[in-house]
Formats: sequence, C-alpha cells, structure tokens
Amino acid sequence: MSDRKNARQELFVQKQKARPVNCAHDSQCARSRFFRRVSTLVSTVSVVFLIMAAPIDTRWASGSLTRPQEEPKTKSPSRPPQGGKKELSDLVLRDFDQSCFRSGCHGEKKKQPWLHGPVTVGACDSCHVATKTRKEHKFKLARPKEKLCTHCHRRPKKELSVHQAYSDGDCISCHAPHGGDNKNFLVSQDDKVLCGKCHDMEHTPKKLNGQPGSPFEFIHEPVGKSKCRECHEPHQSKNMRLLTKNERSLCLDCHDVVQHEIDSAKVVHEPLLKECGACHAPHASNVK
Repeated sequence: MSDRKNARQELFVQKQKARPVNCAHDSQCARSRFFRRVSTLVSTVSVVFLIMAAPIDTRWASGSLTRPQEEPKTKSPSRPPQGGKKELSDLVLRDFDQSCFRSGCHGEKKKQPWLHGPVTVGACDSCHVATKTRKEHKFKLARPKEKLCTHCHRRPKKELSVHQAYSDGDCISCHAPHGGDNKNFLVSQDDKVLCGKCHDMEHTPKKLNGQPGSPFEFIHEPVGKSKCRECHEPHQSKNMRLLTKNERSLCLDCHDVVQHEIDSAKVVHEPLLKECGACHAPHASNVK
C-alpha cells in the first residue's frame, strides 16, 4: 500500500515540474518580462526609423541607372527671335518694365508721386496688347474702353443716381490711367477744371483767374471755391443729383442757423420740411 502511495506522490512531483512556471505574482519575474517587451519595442522603432531615413534611389526601382536628362533651357522672354514666320507675339517676348520704362521712351510715367498698380510692377500688358510684331510697336487696349477699368475695379451695386461718365465707363475723363500727383489719379484736383470739362461752369465767380465768370451776382460758397465734391458724389449716390446726403440735411449741415430757427419756430414753411431747392437755386442767383 505504501509503495502505491509513494508512486502517486512521485508522479505528482513530475507533473509539477513539467507544468510551465506562472510568475504573474512574482515581482522579479514581472519586471523581467516588462524590460524584455520594452527592449523589443525599442528595437522595432529603431529599424523603422532607419528605413524611413535612408535615401531611396528610384532609379534602382525602375531598373535604370542612367543620369536623368536635364530640361532644355529656354531663352529669356525679353529676347525676340530673329524674324521668321513662327515669330512669337510681342506680348510674350517683351519685358515691359525694361522696354517701356527703362528704355527712355516712357520713363516719365514712373516719376509721378502716385502710380497705378500695373505701372508700379511694369505690367503694361494688363491694359495694352501688341497688335503686330515687336518691331512695329503697335498696341491696342486689352479690352473695350468701358470694360477696361472694371475688370479690376469692380463696380458696386447701382444706386439711384449715377454719374454719366461712370456709367459709360469713361473713367479717363477724370482719372489719369498711369498715375498722378494725388492718390486718386485725378487729372486735376481743382473741381472747376475737373468738372468743367463736361459741365457748364457759368456759376463760377466773375473774372476768376482772368477767365470770363458767372453772369450771376451771388455764388454759393462751395461753387465759388470750386468744391463740387462737398455736395456731390463723383460716381453714384443713393440721393438725387448725386448729392452726398438728402437735400435738406445737406444744406442744414452748413446753415446751422436756419436749423436752429426751424427747431425753435412754432410754424415752419412746408417746403422747408422737404427740400430747400423748392425756393433756392443751389449754385448761383442774382437774388441774395
């Protein structure tokens, strides 16, 4: 009986020795397993990094070890070909800043205090297009005159009253196209000259600058000082006659005494509540 018991104990011991060691609760074993995992991870990351950092020669992949061919060098666009039927247009060949401004032909255009953007960067082809070869030196506008400026200077939504020149796209009647002595490129900052090109300036003071003046005795002060833009917008307005404000507000901004009289009066003349022009000429009159 004892022999059988001893055999069973020996068999149990052998099974225990064959069973894998479970060291989940052994702190030393757990630390060892952690460091092995960290070491494996670091090795893997290092290999990946070296692969990514290594230069790759794509010629090996394509099976070609020959040197890539360099792209042919193109000639400078400012140098025209020597004639021939396939001669490129002047627009492609010309260095406008060099040819137009620094050649001595149109250099004065860049000497103005204020310059139009295309002139500043020598982009003459924004507005001018060569019609013939470079040698003939003939150009036309890049677009119809009435659409040339609005291609860049977008018009806002149309308002109640619009200046005729603005409506027709005749911008150069008031603005110099290349630049000027003021930031708006006005052909003149004197409204008598600027507006007088189209509008009858008979309301200007008598003998002004030696020129025949107004047949009227009394001149509205802004008119006498050639300050049309104090009352009128140059392009368009939400008010009648291009006024900067509605007529009554515009007049009372300067005639504050009248405004005070209206505010303190018990009875106000009805036309005065609407517009001053019902009784008063806005520019000039023979009656004070």
